[in-house]
Amino acid sequence: MSRSESLFASAQKHIPGGVNSPVRAFKSVGGTPLFFKHAEGAYVIDEDDKRYVDYVGSWGPMILGHSHPDVLDAVRNQLQHGPVLRRADRAGNRNGRTGLLAGSVDGHGAYGQLRH
Repeated sequence: MSRSESLFASAQKHIPGGVNSPVRAFKSVGGTPLFFKHAEGAYVIDEDDKRYVDYVGSWGPMILGHSHPDVLDAVRNQLQHGPVLRRADRAGNRNGRTGLLAGSVDGHGAYGQLRH
């Protein structure tokens, strides 16, 4: 049994569908989802140490690749000031782009439209 199969079997005991998204539940398509433990650049590594090219890129957020040094530096810099999520702040309002940096919501729940 692969590590992903083992993790999936265990996760199904605690999480509906065994994953954190109904899209990845696999019940209707069959099979076992891959469980990833590391990502860097254009690659992701699963729990069985198999390496894959990440063509999905988290649907856009990883456009620079996983663990891009400039992104990591920016995150480290912000952490020195404390994370400010879903609140008005100066960093999220640069050049009138409120919400583009932090992903603000429209006030109707966690999946509101991005404000420009």
